[in-house]
Amino acid sequence: MHAFLFDASALVKRYAPEVGAAVVDYLFAQAGRGRLLCLMRGVAEVSAALVRKRNSGSITSPMFAAAMTQLRMEVLMAADFIKLPADNALIATAISLAEKHAINATDTIVLQTALTITAQRRAGGRSLPWGLACKGPRQ
Repeated sequence: MHAFLFDASALVKRYAPEVGAAVVDYLFAQAGRGRLLCLMRGVAEVSAALVRKRNSGSITSPMFAAAMTQLRMEVLMAADFIKLPADNALIATAISLAEKHAINATDTIVLQTALTITAQRRAGGRSLPWGLACKGPRQ
């Protein structure tokens, strides 16, 4: 069975109108919570993105309040949505990816997490599809 790792830019699509929201909504509806993953750091980034959207007027205060409640319920407090730590060991391993792939610090952590989880899942005969929940290369 596939699992889906969300970075913050993908996860925020669940809580604010953006291009790609339908794909994220589909995954939430069809994949089952035990197969959805994100970094805890990503949850904080989504929260900050929602604050920025409210402050810029791209979402209303009631929409912001509803989105924050939904984020807390579906991800933060949900035992079956897998939330991964970005601990010192992960960060230390991820540092080399910045130079190798010319990506920012957050993306190195997400990429290293995806590489680690993919290796673990493949060893167990499972997979993590890349094209659905991870960002593509920077343009």
